[in-house]
Amino acid sequence: VFAARRVPLPPNQFRLLLYLALNADRVVDQRELVRELWGFVGSDSEARELIKTHVRLIRRKLGWNEESNNYLQSVRGFGYMLSPPGESADKHDAEP
Repeated sequence: VFAARRVPLPPNQFRLLLYLALNADRVVDQRELVRELWGFVGSDSEARELIKTHVRLIRRKLGWNEESNNYLQSVRGFGYMLSPPGESADKHDAEP
């Protein structure tokens, strides 16, 4: 339930969001996500495209975008991080 409404997510997207939630406030490498969630080691470009697609779908379903409610942050060239509401994305702009 998100914002008092049920948001169905396919298993892959649910596991991705759950993994990021369990690692909240930590930038998680895209290859780590692919390895942990799909069980294989892919190249950087394969991991980037796979994760980027699922993140885009999750954001769309939850109504998150770059301008508002962007709790699911991308860290360019590295991975993704889930931050609790109220935290500034600016503090995560530095290299991990």
